[in-house]
Amino acid sequence: MKEVWQNKKARIGLIFGALVIVACIVFMVIKLTDRGTPVEVAKVEKNDVEQHYDTAGVMTSASSDKYYAYVGMVAKEVKVAPGDAVCKGDVLATFDTSVLNDKLSEKQKAVKEAQDAYNSAAQGKADTANQIKDIESQIANLKDQKAKLEASGESSSTSVNIPDFSNMTEAEITAFINQASSTSIEDLANTSQAIDIQIAILEARKSLSSTGSLDSILEVYKQTLDARRKEYNAVLEEKKLYEQGIVAQADGKVANVYIKEGEPYKLVEDASANMDLSSMFSGMDLSSFDIGSLLSSFTGTNSSSPDKGLAIEVSYYDGYKIGFTLGKYDLETVKVGMPATVNYIDYEYEAEVSYISAIANTSTDIVTSMMGGSSTTTSSNVDAEVTIKNPDEKLVLGFDAKVSILVGEKKNVLTIPVEALIIDEGKTYVYVIDDKKATRKEIEVGISSEQYYEVTKGLTEGDSVILNSSKINEGEKVYER
Repeated sequence: MKEVWQNKKARIGLIFGALVIVACIVFMVIKLTDRGTPVEVAKVEKNDVEQHYDTAGVMTSASSDKYYAYVGMVAKEVKVAPGDAVCKGDVLATFDTSVLNDKLSEKQKAVKEAQDAYNSAAQGKADTANQIKDIESQIANLKDQKAKLEASGESSSTSVNIPDFSNMTEAEITAFINQASSTSIEDLANTSQAIDIQIAILEARKSLSSTGSLDSILEVYKQTLDARRKEYNAVLEEKKLYEQGIVAQADGKVANVYIKEGEPYKLVEDASANMDLSSMFSGMDLSSFDIGSLLSSFTGTNSSSPDKGLAIEVSYYDGYKIGFTLGKYDLETVKVGMPATVNYIDYEYEAEVSYISAIANTSTDIVTSMMGGSSTTTSSNVDAEVTIKNPDEKLVLGFDAKVSILVGEKKNVLTIPVEALIIDEGKTYVYVIDDKKATRKEIEVGISSEQYYEVTKGLTEGDSVILNSSKINEGEKVYER
């Protein structure tokens, strides 16, 4: 009996001990559970904040040259192919210019014809001057005769009026000469009147010889001659330039090549009306030429020069741009001159906002619902561009690229992680731990980056804020994990 009692007492002790252990465990669990929900927190601290506007667009080039060749002109050397990178001063192609010999002969013939016409006009002016001089001599002799008659008393008081020929037309002067010449001098009362008639006819002929502004007419011939000479010299210079070769005016990339080495050029029409070959004359002394006429001859469009077409197109890096659009509210932050970054594949380039249109584009879309109804939506935006500052041969026109524009920057300002901010009905909040409870606190923020929000009001450096607090309720017990 005694052994049975001792075994029973031992079992009771074990049970009691187990109950105590269980009670301790339950107490500890309750104690731990009573701490609340574990949360992640972050300190309010100072950081640099950069705010960016991110978008994407297509790469284009606004800076390019188009070079032309005459039909039948043979390329002696073609040193580039589409896609090749070129440096400023590189020779792209040279030509056999014998096809221009006929054009030079044609221009030279035009110069000779203009010279002959000018010489003839100059001789006519000289002949007219001699005629006028002879007429003036005859008038002087007649006036001497009349003076002698008056001195001898043989002159009559009646005289013939000479009209003001400067106010008469050429036809009126000719009619006067015909009428005056038909008058019979023998029928006049005395020889004094006859002398007056002869002087009037001579004055009319003198005025008629001066009619037509011979100096102005000669100047027109002179201008025509100068123009023909400039046209000839322009073709001569053009021939020389083709022989020296087409030269790249800046670093860039060859867009198209329409000529083949050793083959006569076949016409390739330019769809663009804007042709710029002024770069071909860079560094040359053309002060004696009419640059407009020279460029017109050298870069004439197919409509005015059907025997000339596109040979090579080069896009220059200094005009590489990314086009994109901005909404109405984006215009409040994005401005011309702001720095930007262009990301193309795995390459990064510095850029700058270079253009924002002053006129919005409006588009209307018709949306048809599954219920059979339809509605229209209207959107507006403006065109904008960034220009790449350090382009290179890796860039390919026509491909898209990412654009990140720096629209705001603050140094050493109070910040919170983006995961801490709550936006509710236009207001901004964070949760802080106050007396082991989550407490919602309204704050004010400034600019933001991918990592931080600038805090302008409501928090101080060193405060703790709860991260990812969307599932936390006001007053809920929490503890830092």
